[in-house]
Order: sequence, then C-alpha cells, then structure tokens
Amino acid sequence: MYWIMSTERSENNEAVLEIQSSSFGNESINFACGESKIVTNENIVIDYQLGEGTNIYTDNLMCYGIKSLFFNEKIKNTLDCLDVKNIDYYEVDLINVKNGGCLNYYIANIIGTFECVDYDNSEVELWPNGKIEQIDSLTFIDTSKMDLPPIFRLSSFLPLVIVNNEIKKAFEDNNITGLKFYKPVNFYL
Repeated sequence: MYWIMSTERSENNEAVLEIQSSSFGNESINFACGESKIVTNENIVIDYQLGEGTNIYTDNLMCYGIKSLFFNEKIKNTLDCLDVKNIDYYEVDLINVKNGGCLNYYIANIIGTFECVDYDNSEVELWPNGKIEQIDSLTFIDTSKMDLPPIFRLSSFLPLVIVNNEIKKAFEDNNITGLKFYKPVNFYL
C-alpha cells in the first residue's frame, strides 16, 4: 500500500521557517525539487526566520513557499538504511537571521514522478491541462504490478509525496517528526 506523506506540524510551537525565495540560494534547486528533476550543487546556505511562537525543530521542517523537503540526519539515515536510492540530498546550513544560530539539515530532492490516481473513484477537480487542482479524496489504482520506487511525487499533483508501507513504518518506529501519513481516501487539499 502507498500513503501520502505530508509536511505538517503536530504542535503549534513546532518550527515553521520563513524563507524568501531570494534567500534560498539557488532557485534551480528549488525548481528541480518541485519538479522531481536531478540537479547537482554544493553546500547551500539559507537565511531564515522562525515563525512567531515556534521553537521546536522537527526532523522534517515546515517551510511555506519552498518546494523542497528539509530532512535532518535522522531521516536521511532512516532512508539510507532502507536503501532508498531516488533521493538527492544537498547539505544546507540554515542560518537564523535573528540570533545567527545554524541548523544543519538536508534538502531532500525526491527524483521521479508517477501516476497512480484512479480518477473514476477519486473526488478531484482538474485544471484544463488535466493536472489536479483540488483534492477531496483520492483513490489509487492497483499498484501491485507497477515498478514504483518506495518514494515518489505524484505526476498529476507534484506537491504530493507518496511513500510505501516500509517507509511509513520505519518513520513511525523511529519517531520521525514533522510529517504525517494519510490513506489516499482520507486526504484532502
């Protein structure tokens, strides 16, 4: 079974990064991450501010307006132990503009998009180009005969990250924070 993995907070005081796209450092990486394309680069430095009232840093950091996932070493090690091969990692130093503190995270670029939506049994609104605009409920087709990687982006709606049971279980067993998992039928956006 495949799940939707969503970057979400569990508590109101979990960190939300406020990053202007101009301080992202390399717009080509932001674009590539949003499109699941391969890109190469060296270490990245990003200036950020914390949203008001936030102070807990989760394993995956929430950041509005940036298409990347911000994983810490714990998530990277968990995925490495599962031998997940279709993620490029870019070291990033997140510099707090208020106090100069530095966080070491990775931008996780998931490589690969696949289509597995059963449109006849899903409740979605589509753009004229056939891409998904709004989701009330998703149903996936039978993926048992498809050669899908353990993690990928949904090609008809690139912000969605899809993971298999093995990743979901490993993240839950390792108490990974900053992410939630949804059965497709229970997901709406």
